[in-house]
Amino acid sequence: MRIEKLLRAVAVSIGLLVGGQSAGAASGSQIYLFSQPFCPGCEAAKAYLRAHEIDYREFDITSSDAALSAFKRLGGRGTPFFIIGGQRMHGFTVGRFEQRLKDAGIIR
Repeated sequence: MRIEKLLRAVAVSIGLLVGGQSAGAASGSQIYLFSQPFCPGCEAAKAYLRAHEIDYREFDITSSDAALSAFKRLGGRGTPFFIIGGQRMHGFTVGRFEQRLKDAGIIR
């Protein structure tokens, strides 16, 4: 199943975003973050995205069976886990994250 189709199905099944979290809820979001509470990398990624005013959708894998199922089906092994422009990324480091954003045409 295509990544985008699976993500749309998850978004619909969990009310668009888990727990009403609406960080960058624009329908054209190209960044999907699978996270969980007390995840330092998740917090660092969210802080980066907020600081740079970049839209994203967040799915908390601890509060939604649908999000956890999608996380597993997409190959998630730990958090943070991203889908950026249709490509998977595990973990968060600023340099690698910025390169993925550039590759997806989200930043220059």
